[in-house]
Amino acid sequence: MCKNEKTVGLLISSFLPNLGGIEVGLHNIALRVGNLGWKPIVFAPYEHARILKKEGWDLPYKVIAIPPKSWGTITRMPSIGFKIMDLYLGYMQKKYNIDFWHVTMGYPMGCAMVHYAKNSKKNVQYLIRCAGEDIQKKPEIGYGFRLDPEFDRIISYYLGQAQRLVAITPSVYKEYKNISVPDDKIYNIPNGVAVNRFEQDVNRNKVRKKYGVDKNDILILSVGRNHPKKNYETLIRSGVHLKEYNLHNFKIVCIGNNCSKLADQVSKLELSNHVILIDGMSKPNKSNILLPVDELIEIYKSADIFAFPSIIETFGIAIVEAMAAGLPVIVGDSEGCRDIVEHGKWGMMFNPNCPKELAKKIINVISDTKLQDSMIKKSYKRAQDFSWDNIAQKYVDIYEEVKP
Repeated sequence: MCKNEKTVGLLISSFLPNLGGIEVGLHNIALRVGNLGWKPIVFAPYEHARILKKEGWDLPYKVIAIPPKSWGTITRMPSIGFKIMDLYLGYMQKKYNIDFWHVTMGYPMGCAMVHYAKNSKKNVQYLIRCAGEDIQKKPEIGYGFRLDPEFDRIISYYLGQAQRLVAITPSVYKEYKNISVPDDKIYNIPNGVAVNRFEQDVNRNKVRKKYGVDKNDILILSVGRNHPKKNYETLIRSGVHLKEYNLHNFKIVCIGNNCSKLADQVSKLELSNHVILIDGMSKPNKSNILLPVDELIEIYKSADIFAFPSIIETFGIAIVEAMAAGLPVIVGDSEGCRDIVEHGKWGMMFNPNCPKELAKKIINVISDTKLQDSMIKKSYKRAQDFSWDNIAQKYVDIYEEVKP
């Protein structure tokens, strides 16, 4: 423990054992800031903290429960919910001597933090990192809290006054500017990936056999929950066009919560022999807290191509994981996705509403070994930009801007 160690309160609206981008991200940050002179304490939803305690998770940092139903109270009765959080955050800041607050999700926790800091007599220092539907909007699929005028008013009002906002992509930066956040309040820090986790050796044939993929099949992988924004329909329909292009030895593997619900679509398109749907992978537990889990890394490293047809992302952590695994990536030309591949510099892009274009890109990659090698090298190189070790240091640099 460092002599001058300070405490950072990591406040989040969802946490382990849930397993999404925000949970994986904060866990990796908490693991690393502890080695950089800061003591992390995670403040997690009551139910999540309760499960971790009940199951006996031995995390290398403290997890404190947020009062139950806090989110719901803020949503239904903002004035009351914010006052409750004022009391809670004030008590916790005093009890644990919090030097800096690091908030994940702009709504409701980010807005609650702004309210608390503005009304507190303490020196409250914080940053807020928005992570998706708390700042972005996509009316076509009903995505984003701000589609509701009242939520939009609250989010725009409070985040517009925040001390520091982290933009994980240029798309998020643009949304901050849309609610009139000044540039000097915005810090551009991407999400990360545990690059070293992908250095392990994998028995490709054994992994493929486990999932019913032949060693000679072209394995086209996509990772993410089944949600309208993920746009799995385009990926599955691309299989029809792959067959039209006379490619028959391919398997499209979709991994994520509720992916099995895509089975009817697969059947209707007569692609049951070509599409494998997996409802998520094994989750971390009290004995294994490393993320991503080994099982997911194994299938990344056993694939040939990563295809990601999402129509909107805040960041798209699965794209970066695929890059760390050395996969050529083909992503939708959409917010978040194009930010990572930098408009085609680090991977291919396609119209996410055009399955035929996706199929053609896949054919281009598998039929050109020089192109494959080039894309693989680009993926490895780009992944280094998102190393969690480097990103954790960027956050610590912000914490340490605060004068004692």
